[in-house]
Amino acid sequence: MDRTGGINGSMTTMPADFLIDASGAIRLAYYGRDEGDHPPFDAIKRFANQHS
Repeated sequence: MDRTGGINGSMTTMPADFLIDASGAIRLAYYGRDEGDHPPFDAIKRFANQHS
């Protein structure tokens, strides 16, 4: 973030988060709108609890 609270970054990159299970299968591919856009923490926590 910059000092005004805005997100910095290149317009040519797309942020992505992947949730991968123990067998190596991608269970969630989340492509964010900007560098601050990520899956909701509750979804990550639920996935971790189900796949641990």
